[in-house]
Amino acid sequence: MWVVGANKSRRGKGNYLYYQKDDKKSWRRDNRSGGLKVAVNNDGVAFQVDSNGLIHKQSGRRWTSDSQTAIDIAIGSEGSMYALVGDMSGEGYELYYR
Repeated sequence: MWVVGANKSRRGKGNYLYYQKDDKKSWRRDNRSGGLKVAVNNDGVAFQVDSNGLIHKQSGRRWTSDSQTAIDIAIGSEGSMYALVGDMSGEGYELYYR
């Protein structure tokens, strides 16, 4: 389980640290994280959206960036990551998944 904490992250203005529940049922702070939204797939891999809208994927103890930007993120029951992308100008929002 992952949660967005109240402590500010060093990963850019407006981002907050994430916490993960470990095997001992205590919360572990992930100092390499920082964002506003977090979602976790069936394999326990976390995805985040930061204050710039960038999507990051947990890769072991690191986070890798995706070129896609989003305003929200979720995981489907089959384990795919879904993101709401775009803006309200023009055609509105689109759904992006991988």
